[in-house]
Amino acid sequence: MSAVFCSFLGVAIGLFDYILSTFNFKDNSDGRLKSALICFAPPLLLCMFFPNGFLIAIAYAGMAACIWAIICPAVMALKVRKKFPESGFTVWGGKGLIYTVIAFGIFGIICQLLAQFNLLPIYR
Repeated sequence: MSAVFCSFLGVAIGLFDYILSTFNFKDNSDGRLKSALICFAPPLLLCMFFPNGFLIAIAYAGMAACIWAIICPAVMALKVRKKFPESGFTVWGGKGLIYTVIAFGIFGIICQLLAQFNLLPIYR
């Protein structure tokens, strides 16, 4: 629980400061109040009107993470191995391991889509 809270707090502080500087709000109580409203009002309202919305959003974030954190690095490794075949450093496993990693990412996306369409058991 504390990991989730700390993660939320870190993101919220970063977003709060980003909004403060992007909209050129002054660093006083009025500017910080405006920044806080822009930062926290939309998620608060969405949580009130869509209580399970966070679960849906985190599911889409998981699918995106499968693409950018699993599939893309594996595809980049394939491209680098093709472009620089004489490279001195390669990880064990060859292309088979890279294709296994790509399949794992695709499997994660497929599982999430199946759960979304109630074809797998999900938490409710």
